[in-house]
Amino acid sequence: KCEGLAKRNATIDRFWDSVAVRSPDECWPWKGHLTTWGYGECTINGKHERAHRRAYVLTHGPIPEDVCFLHSCDFRPCCNPNHLRKGDRADNATDRIERYRSPKGARVGFSKLNEQEVREIWALIQEETLTLTKIGARYGCTKSAVIHIKLGNTWGHITGITQSPASSK
Repeated sequence: KCEGLAKRNATIDRFWDSVAVRSPDECWPWKGHLTTWGYGECTINGKHERAHRRAYVLTHGPIPEDVCFLHSCDFRPCCNPNHLRKGDRADNATDRIERYRSPKGARVGFSKLNEQEVREIWALIQEETLTLTKIGARYGCTKSAVIHIKLGNTWGHITGITQSPASSK
């Protein structure tokens, strides 16, 4: 029993040694490996885990698998439990949109257009001289992509046409 407890305490100490613990109000950045999305990642008993989730477990106890944590600081490597609040996937998506953390435009990994091309497409849509299909063909995208630009479903930050999260469902 004592050996198991000592091993557990050593694991906990090793975890916190990888966190830059500061004052309770400041961010506590993870000093170890970061995922491609910028979250801290630790390995506990051979299993990869998000560092902020482990920090929460160590300070507040077990959490259900379906619980997401929203960073009030918007700093993904932060492991300060005071900066984490529980939510579900819908809460996480809403928070991401409301805080403007979703990638937009050319920053979206699969985007085929850039901002200048969208401005040109928007001008052509306003002129109404070409069909949406022909506009798409000119820019190497589908009619559907042009419709989404026209309706503000995509590229609204360029066209000025935006939809609220509730109206895009």
